[in-house]
Amino acid sequence: MKKLPGSLFIITGESGAGKTTIVDLIVAAHKHMLRVITCTTRQPRANNGIMEINDVSYHFLSQEEFATKLASGEFAEHAPVYKNWYGTLTRDIEATRATAAIAIAVVDIQGAETLMRLYPEAHSIFIHVPKAQMEERLRARGDKDDAAITTRLAEYDTEWAKSSLCDEVVINANGKLKEATSTLVSILELRRSVDECMAATKASRKKVRKST
Repeated sequence: MKKLPGSLFIITGESGAGKTTIVDLIVAAHKHMLRVITCTTRQPRANNGIMEINDVSYHFLSQEEFATKLASGEFAEHAPVYKNWYGTLTRDIEATRATAAIAIAVVDIQGAETLMRLYPEAHSIFIHVPKAQMEERLRARGDKDDAAITTRLAEYDTEWAKSSLCDEVVINANGKLKEATSTLVSILELRRSVDECMAATKASRKKVRKST
């Protein structure tokens, strides 16, 4: 039977919900799961004291490099996010699916909507943080004034309103990162198993038709 491509999982959610943190924990612990590396025009930064690495954390591109790839149609999805551009290359999605049983694309809700249209077979999961806890996180970071926090919370409402577009919702409440990560792993494994079963059934039916 022809090798089944990796199942594509689109992970989205409110900005600051912990999408990338959860996915990075998962791929570090599961060799058959890989994250599709995203392109961005923002500068590398430290997360939990660890500096981001080019082509590992993100493909860090200049504005000119990003524009060139955009003009040549290389992006499956792209969007401006807080004065920077983010995008996912089609070739990176395909390469990850060819390598791993579970390919995970972490994108904002705009990107998720685009990928859901392009890959109808993909599974979509929304990472959610209760609004009061999101405000706590934003204030605890101390790098935004009240006006900026108000803007972010307004955007939160728009993002959360679109959660119904996704197949599943995982709550990443404050202090519950381990539980949220475990829940997401269970969903990934279950849906990949279903994909494998469906592919095997389809192949078996095709074989029967050929023999009759």
